[in-house]
Amino acid sequence: MKVTTKTGDQGQTGVFNQRVEKDSLIIDLLGHLDEVMANMIDAYAEFPEANPELKDRVDELILMASVVAGFKKEEDFGEERVTHLEEMIRLHNEKCYGFVYPFDNPMKARLNVLRTVVRRCERVMVRAFKENRDFPLIRVYMNRLSDYVFILINR
Repeated sequence: MKVTTKTGDQGQTGVFNQRVEKDSLIIDLLGHLDEVMANMIDAYAEFPEANPELKDRVDELILMASVVAGFKKEEDFGEERVTHLEEMIRLHNEKCYGFVYPFDNPMKARLNVLRTVVRRCERVMVRAFKENRDFPLIRVYMNRLSDYVFILINR
């Protein structure tokens, strides 16, 4: 695998079969999605027995990024992904007693960082989708994902 392509040396990269500036909102969004994935992987790696489902969320985020970047079709990211998150939120919602600052629990503290990274990514997504193509289902999924992580902190 060739890592250095030198095609981005002039400050552009490829998405949707075209060259775009690396400081564009769509590239910023892809970077934030990558950061969400990295934080999920970190939370899973540190506490795999407590958060086994985070691997599935990373797979969904990889697919989401592929759709946003134009490598996969929008229909490849189905509504069942949002439905599943909503079911998981409902399942654990009765254990949620409001906002918690998890000072004494390293796993929940790590999830709290993940929650803030997901929220920031969602804000960037809204801006990026205003200037570029909107993917409504992906936008909804991202909103549910922050709720889902919030529930994980409280369970």
